[in-house]
Amino acid sequence: SVGVLGRMLGLDGEVLGIWLHAIGREGKIQIRRGLVALPQHQPRFPKTVQHRIQELLARFHQGQPPTVQQCVDLLGRDVYQTLVTLGRLIPLNEKYVLDRATYARWMRLVYQALSTHPQGLTVAQIRDLLGVSRRWTVAFLEHLDEIGYTQRTGDVRVWRGQPPHLDPNQQDQARGLSP
Repeated sequence: SVGVLGRMLGLDGEVLGIWLHAIGREGKIQIRRGLVALPQHQPRFPKTVQHRIQELLARFHQGQPPTVQQCVDLLGRDVYQTLVTLGRLIPLNEKYVLDRATYARWMRLVYQALSTHPQGLTVAQIRDLLGVSRRWTVAFLEHLDEIGYTQRTGDVRVWRGQPPHLDPNQQDQARGLSP
């Protein structure tokens, strides 16, 4: 991370920022969500960690997705945080997280339903659409409210603004950073 690099080099934040910006402009490094790497770098996990990651990602497609705590318990805090930084996991809040594909699928389903029901839908209707518990539904809808895609109006949610442009392979769009 940028902070670790600064401590290793003994540079304060301002000097480090100037230095990283200069070599970043030359294309020698990239800084993504606070991580510094060579432009072509992709993290590689040991095989045992890769198996745990695959096990975790499979859980997102077997009914209720795992919580943040379940992800951390299986992977460890560092691997979990790396997957979040890479955009493979998308936290909805401090308790709930989705993998990129599930996030994109839920976003599409909610958008399609709300765009055909401009008067809005209740949490119960969206829960039935997603096929998950009320807690997961509320967490997802509150996340969409926070990033500006939906708005709660009384007991219903309505779609605001533009449709999402979701490609489950593009992490920034999957995170909902471009409403």
